[in-house]
Amino acid sequence: MARDDKDLAELRKKFVCVRVVQMKGVDVSLFQFNWNVMLYAVFMNADGTIYARYGSPDPKALSTAAFRGTMERVLEAHAKEDRSAFKGKRGEPLPWATPEAMPVLAARFKDAGAPPKSCIHCHHVWVGLIQSTVADGKTMPAQFIWPYPKPESLGLSLDLADPRRVTAVADGSAAAKAGAKPEDAIERAGGQAILTMQDLEWVLHHAPDKGELAVDVRRGSESVSLRVELAEGWRRSARRGVFGVVGFGMRLQALTADERAKAGIAEGRMALRASNVGGRGPAAAAGFRNGDVIVSVEGRTDAWEDDQLVAFVRMNYAKGAKVKFEVRRSGETVEIVYEIK
Repeated sequence: MARDDKDLAELRKKFVCVRVVQMKGVDVSLFQFNWNVMLYAVFMNADGTIYARYGSPDPKALSTAAFRGTMERVLEAHAKEDRSAFKGKRGEPLPWATPEAMPVLAARFKDAGAPPKSCIHCHHVWVGLIQSTVADGKTMPAQFIWPYPKPESLGLSLDLADPRRVTAVADGSAAAKAGAKPEDAIERAGGQAILTMQDLEWVLHHAPDKGELAVDVRRGSESVSLRVELAEGWRRSARRGVFGVVGFGMRLQALTADERAKAGIAEGRMALRASNVGGRGPAAAAGFRNGDVIVSVEGRTDAWEDDQLVAFVRMNYAKGAKVKFEVRRSGETVEIVYEIK
């Protein structure tokens, strides 16, 4: 990106550029970001101050113009003495200093040998964080189920070239109720300076599951403070889930209205069909089969989608717990006991 664009090439001369190609030995308490990406840039000062993050698992959310704008805004921030708005960008320290210190990854990469098998990639860190947390006997927080919420989760659409600029506000959304308007320029969220869309996603990732989020915007020549209400379940909007890590070793798909009628399952009740049940995965080991339709879990029959079912189980049951499912299989009801791994 920086080599092919002349403007970026010139801007790059004002930075000390370091390319990290794998995560082994990296301080994960300092370098916290959305580890489910192929390319990510962290802009920081030598004292450890993080100015901005840039990167996304969605290529459509990236652009040369946005990256160039990020570099320019970082240089502006670096020139200022007051850096109080960047303190929250460091994140809380993790229990492990490096990825290989995570119990799950320590076992996996202990005898990995020479590269590439010994390389710890970004997505390995995310897997290690989740699985090591679960192995410690904890339930999963909501941010593991719905990581790094998009701005759309608040009802905000942002300009790709200048991700701080609001292009649209969804009617009835949390942002609309707070008073956000198109053409607002987001300056701070949660007390942190916003230089990129990923900065906002970082704030949302660490925001409360229910509560309030302070957002400061520039509206024309005025600075306006908004209080965005985060209602329970707000993370599901514009969801971005990673169920391969937090799921049960199978895919789940809600039945259509016709499929419900044929199966005799009323609207408003749970009906999730299982597929991709791996031969050696936890779902297969518990007794699930492809085509099973889950109709209840621990007596709950809510008409949930796949992520809601995953969230209910993962956020309420720790490792070793046995969770009872009921499935419809060939016209019969079968009980399956799934042990949380």
